[in-house]
Amino acid sequence: MHRVAVVGLLAVGLGLSVATGSDLGPLPEEPVAAGRYPLTVDSCGEAVTISSRPHDVMVVGREAASLVRAAGGVDQVTTVVDLAGEPTAERSDASRGAVRLTVSADGADVLSAVEKRQPDLVVVPDLPGLPTAALASAGSAVLVLDSSCPAGADVAQPTTVAAAFDRTSAQVEALGRALGTGGPAAVSVAALREQAREAAQAAAAGQ
Repeated sequence: MHRVAVVGLLAVGLGLSVATGSDLGPLPEEPVAAGRYPLTVDSCGEAVTISSRPHDVMVVGREAASLVRAAGGVDQVTTVVDLAGEPTAERSDASRGAVRLTVSADGADVLSAVEKRQPDLVVVPDLPGLPTAALASAGSAVLVLDSSCPAGADVAQPTTVAAAFDRTSAQVEALGRALGTGGPAAVSVAALREQAREAAQAAAAGQ
């Protein structure tokens, strides 16, 4: 599914009130249990080890920013990289004072930004020429979004709206684990799953 469509799912399934907790009360805090890190998470079929809870997160592109926000990681985002030609990320998708950059949708430009900023975690779509190994060599853990896994990656692409909601929910859950924000991520996932259930009921009623 195209990256813009994933952002649309988040907007429909979550809405600003869910992502910020304004209608649901305060989002639950997620305690960082001793020994949780290092942890290993999946990135397009590749195992990525995160040594400690990320506090200096770079998000690349609007979809990455929206997903990290849904996972409750706004306060950990210190750099937002907007991709030229795409809609920019919302201002609420990063902590106050986060650095904002705009680069071309070229992997070499993203690598240059990572080398300059040296974040401890990069959340990024797959981009032409993106050298994920080089990003990791720069000292950053790298999570590539499931919605844009490179050709050949062992990740099934959704063929229905329900499957798209499921994959987006799984991505938010995975980011919640990586960021240590499982409580807020669970709130967002519950909203997405409720929206998926309503969409399935509406589709069945229309048949």
